[in-house]
Amino acid sequence: MLKRLGKTLNSSLVLAFAVLGSWGSAHAAEQVFTSSPASLSVYEGTAGIEMTISYDTDPTGQSTSGAGIALFFDSTKLTFVSMTALHAEYLIGITNTAAKVMADSDNEDADSTTDKKLLIAYQSFSGAFPGSDVALPVALFKLVFDAASGTFIGD
Repeated sequence: MLKRLGKTLNSSLVLAFAVLGSWGSAHAAEQVFTSSPASLSVYEGTAGIEMTISYDTDPTGQSTSGAGIALFFDSTKLTFVSMTALHAEYLIGITNTAAKVMADSDNEDADSTTDKKLLIAYQSFSGAFPGSDVALPVALFKLVFDAASGTFIGD
């Protein structure tokens, strides 16, 4: 099942999150991803734009077999700097450098305004993600972007 959350950045910048799903059997009814801050403003020359993505389940405190998360963005508006795993248990893959950013050439998020894709994946073969001793919600990863142009303002 594909779930999509949108983040509007200063009215027209969009960073879209698509949850690729969990693998195997999940014990939770739903996986919940939230961002902090809830919204961002981008001004000309803005650098070090940070966003932390947290994970929970509904009902809270449940285990799953993992999550694969694709993040789509418009590279004419945002330049990817880094993605850092804040929760490393069960981490199996991450787009952590600009060299690993992928093109969204197949328009996987069905959004023509995004052209780049980042991935992060967690997998627990025993169905224990994010970990039996982990309090939820848990911060999974932090994203850092810069404004793509020193002269960009708003949209």
